[in-house]
Amino acid sequence: MLKECPVKKTSQKKIRLLDFFILFFILIAGIIWMVEYKLFKAELTDTAISLGALGIFFIIFILEVIPQLISPFLIMFALISSGFNIHIVMFSIVLGSILGSVLGFRLGKKYGLSLVCAMLEQNSLNKLFLFLNKYGYLFILVSALTPLPYFPVFFGALNISKKEFIRYGVIPRSLGLLSLGYAVYFGLLTVF
Repeated sequence: MLKECPVKKTSQKKIRLLDFFILFFILIAGIIWMVEYKLFKAELTDTAISLGALGIFFIIFILEVIPQLISPFLIMFALISSGFNIHIVMFSIVLGSILGSVLGFRLGKKYGLSLVCAMLEQNSLNKLFLFLNKYGYLFILVSALTPLPYFPVFFGALNISKKEFIRYGVIPRSLGLLSLGYAVYFGLLTVF
């Protein structure tokens, strides 16, 4: 169990409101995607072409720094399925993931529990802490290798060493993205 969070309730409410709007936008985009798959795929393709590798990098970087439900895996699968150059997509996504993870981890180390408490309720934070204590580095490894939520900020705030974070978080995350991305590309895994 952790001590009481040092963040005011108003800060938590503002962050939860922002989370709500991000989640709402993702849900609306998901519904549109399911109803109008071809239109969504064309829009995604046009957007990604206009943004280029730097845009893909930036989007993935933000997704890794700010914990949220949408995963870089989803964007990677969509871009590969849309016929983008696999090497450019993978380079941009892996680089964005590595740098975003490291920055998120550093922010967690620097601002500690006050940053995490602004994002989570006390009860959720206690569950995360107990889960990490129960499963140890396996928790980091599984969240890094799969499209499950991955929280470098939380890992930094919970005082995991940089060496262990790189070993169980950054390296597996990169390998997971690469292996699943190329599996989709070579037809070993069907996503869409």
